[in-house]
Amino acid sequence: MKRKQLFVDLKINRKTGQFSDLIREMIQTFKEDGYTEVEVLQIVKINSKEYFIIFNVMENG
Repeated sequence: MKRKQLFVDLKINRKTGQFSDLIREMIQTFKEDGYTEVEVLQIVKINSKEYFIIFNVMENG
């Protein structure tokens, strides 16, 4: 198993829903894609509608 970092540039608008729900959906998607031990390492707020998110994941390899 290898540790990796995944980077996401998230842009939010009125139609995207709540921030916490989006984070949960991303974690679930990563797990469905085969990553294990998915955790949020850091969230950087770029402005009121954009965030940069770093995830730590374990990859079977």
